[in-house]
Formats: sequence, structure tokens, C-alpha cells
Amino acid sequence: MSLTDKADTDVAKAPNCLSIWKQGRQGAGLWRSLGRVESGDAADLSSNDYLGLARNPALLRRLESVSKELPMGSGGSRLLGGNHLEHLKLEQMFCRWKAAPAALCFPSGFQANLSVFQTVAKIFTKSACSEKTGPLVFSDARNHASMIDGMRLARLEVEVYAHLDMDDLERKLQKAKLDHPNRSLVIATETVFSMTGLMVPASIGDIAKKHNAVLVADEAHSIGVLGENAEGMFLHADNLILVHPCGKALASAGAVVTASKAFIEALLQEGRGFVYSTGLSPWLARGIQVAAEWIREHKGFRLGFLQELKSVFGIDHPILPVAMGSNHRAQVAVEYLSKQGWDAYSIRYPTVPKGKELLRLSLNPFIDLKKLQKNLAETNSFLKNQGL
Repeated sequence: MSLTDKADTDVAKAPNCLSIWKQGRQGAGLWRSLGRVESGDAADLSSNDYLGLARNPALLRRLESVSKELPMGSGGSRLLGGNHLEHLKLEQMFCRWKAAPAALCFPSGFQANLSVFQTVAKIFTKSACSEKTGPLVFSDARNHASMIDGMRLARLEVEVYAHLDMDDLERKLQKAKLDHPNRSLVIATETVFSMTGLMVPASIGDIAKKHNAVLVADEAHSIGVLGENAEGMFLHADNLILVHPCGKALASAGAVVTASKAFIEALLQEGRGFVYSTGLSPWLARGIQVAAEWIREHKGFRLGFLQELKSVFGIDHPILPVAMGSNHRAQVAVEYLSKQGWDAYSIRYPTVPKGKELLRLSLNPFIDLKKLQKNLAETNSFLKNQGL
């Protein structure tokens, strides 16, 4: 068989391979589809727009002039012609907000996390005699896919600790210090976990300092929501690298990393997601600044909403998880809630472990929490009556 004939045979096999793959994924109930374009009159329970700013008329009025003042796209990598004054203003704002010495903005949170762990792998590698020893990373068992992929792509050695278990983390850190005294230690965690709304204990900062470890924390679901001034869970410290995706409460896209000046300089050199990506849209860079300003100006609005969440559902964050236990039960619940006027989605394996399927309800100040509470109780009764 000639090389040409072999290539033709491989191409002919490809559609069949795709078909088998698709059938297998669909058969396992794992086939993904795009979300609805519009939810109609149904109240949205799936958006991460925790403060309802994405369509806030007052906020949008502040942004009416953006298209006249700024280019829509940056035009290239920020190391070439894509660096814009709005990028610098955004980074400076985050430095003030997080009390950080330096910041760098990215076109997405996923790229930010990939780049952070690439940089960690490069700069925390120590030379012990002629042998290079890379950092050892301790990762929470439920960390976001972007953090996990960042560690994998950077070929970091990772030890997974039990979800939110600070005792397990400390045991692993202590053992590592004895077994690998020359290695840099890194802790990786989300500050608010995206599926459950559970928060990392603040003591993780003290644990990191105690063991001389670097702490990489993703503040995607805490920035703009938590903290005295909506700054999230952490302000800057010398051993902190903080990633702030801006597509949740800040109602935009992109991300900003804050850290020491030395780390940000290294991130600009080594972070391939920064070096080889078109810079963040100047429109979005301005929009993030305006959203952050609005949130800080309306502190009572944010805190009042958090108090209402605590009063009605006993939660400290707008993410309300409702355990289902199976894909089928979750889907039936979604259909029942839809008839009650709610636009909800189920979270299924492999996003969550098997048996941990749930409804992830994302709340905001414009949702009738008491009505939702009543309808959730009715949904639970309906599921029981159906033997589910």
C-alpha cells in the first residue's frame, strides 16, 4: 500500500471513529449541548451574573460612550501592537483593590490559570547539585478544570488533598518537607468552589505561610461578591498568586492576575496564554473597571443581598447547590422547575463525580427567593411521589 492509499484509508475511517465516539458519549448520558439563547419569561438560575450587572441599565449607561472612545479589539498580542491604555488602567485598579504590587490582565480566566502554572513550573524549579527539582503542588480535589489542565500541561508533580480538608493538606505538607526538603511547595485552590458555593477556610493562608508555601488561589466566584469592599477572600501577601476571572459578578470576561512584581514579570515572559494571545478587548477592560466601581459604590445593595441569602437559604454565597444523586432525577427536577417559571440546569458527571449530580442554582438580587424556596420544596415532594 502506498502512502497515498494509506492516507485515504485513514481519512475514510475518521467518520466511523467519530460516530462510535459520539454514540458512546450519548449512550453514557454525557452529551453536551449549548445552553438556550433566551430563557423567555423564565427566571434565570444558571447565570454567574451574581449581582445582575450584565443588563443593569445604570451600568450600561456609563458604558454608552465606549464604542466611540475605544477600539473594539486590541489588534494583537500585548507584546506587539495590542497593548492598550485600558489594560494598564485595569491592572492599576486591581493593584489598588487587592493591595497588590503588580497585576497582568488576560483574555480569559482559563488562559490565566494555564499561564500561572506554566510560570510556577519554570521559576520555582530549584537546582540541587546537577539535578533540577521542580515544585510540588498540593491541589484541592475539586479544583476547576482550568487549574487542573494548567498543572498537567506544565508537567507539575501534583498531590491531591481531600476537598477543603485543611488537616489533610497540613499532613501532606509536613510529609513533603521531610521527604523533599529542597523542593518548593505550592498550594492550589479556588476560594469559592463553583459547583457548591463552599468557601475555602481562611486558615489556608496561615497554613501556606507556616510551611513556606506559595498559595495560588482562583477568586472567580468571590471577586465582586465577598469581602468588605467586594475584593474577594484575599488581599495580597508576598506568597500569594491570585487569579481573578471577570465573567461572574463583574459581568464581563477576561481575567486579572495579581502577585509580587517579580512573579508578574515572570508571568509576562513565560505565560504562553499571555504571550501568544490577542490582548483583552479594550471595551471589556473598560467595562470591568466600571462594574467594579459600581459594586464599590453600591455596597449596601450587595451586602443586603447577601443577608437575604443567609436569611432565606442559610448560605453565604449566591451559589445554591441542590443535591440530586443521579442524572435522571436531576433532569426531572429541571423539567418540573421549568413549568414553575425557572430556567435551571443540572450538573452531571463528569463535571461532578457520579452520585454527586446536582442542580446548581445561581441566585441574584432580582430573583424572588421566597418563591424559589417554595417551588424547590414542591419539586422535592414531586420527585418523592415519582419514586425518585
